[in-house]
Amino acid sequence: MADGTHCASENRWNGRYKRLTLDEYKTKLFDVIRGRGKLERGVKYIRHWDHHWLEKNYVVDTVNLDGIETALDVGTGVGVLAYVLQQKGIRVEGSDIDEETTGPIFKQCCDIIGMRRHYLKIEPQKPMQVGNYDLFIATRTEFDRQFQSEADWLYFVNDCFKHFKRIFVKFNVASKSPPPHCPPELIKYMWLPRGLGKPRRAWYLQVDRSQWQEEVDQS
Repeated sequence: MADGTHCASENRWNGRYKRLTLDEYKTKLFDVIRGRGKLERGVKYIRHWDHHWLEKNYVVDTVNLDGIETALDVGTGVGVLAYVLQQKGIRVEGSDIDEETTGPIFKQCCDIIGMRRHYLKIEPQKPMQVGNYDLFIATRTEFDRQFQSEADWLYFVNDCFKHFKRIFVKFNVASKSPPPHCPPELIKYMWLPRGLGKPRRAWYLQVDRSQWQEEVDQS
């Protein structure tokens, strides 16, 4: 068992995931949004399936999954990224903000794959109320828009590594510059892929706990 695993008991994971082929999964997702308004939160990610599917597969192909057994998909939304990770043998749980804000579609979609979801709201310089996993993974992030200083970023990364071995983030930033207020020691682990269009073009971050500890030791 990897040392980032959230629980010593395998019972936490066994018997929960619903093994679905891609066609079965896609059909069930479209069943959820049948009759829903196109502006209802979550609908666009399923309606524009090819766009969304391309993005999540690119993320999973890009993240380093060596040594990863468990993951928390932060801001999981309709859960497509979690589904793709499951197909790689990763045991995944998801997190999102409160259902009053997200609406019912996110939970209904995550229920399709039997994924446990947790409430999590990441705020500047506040500790995350979360268990331990090998991988923190997030796409199309919003929490970083609240960070107004390098100190906010440093607090977030240091807090993450109390719970995770590796951080992987696809930000909602695709400009020439990295996310605002990001400290230089973190920017060195970020990149903006060249030659890619939407939805893959964005700033990415990947850093391991051991790498970050070296940065801390050198500071």
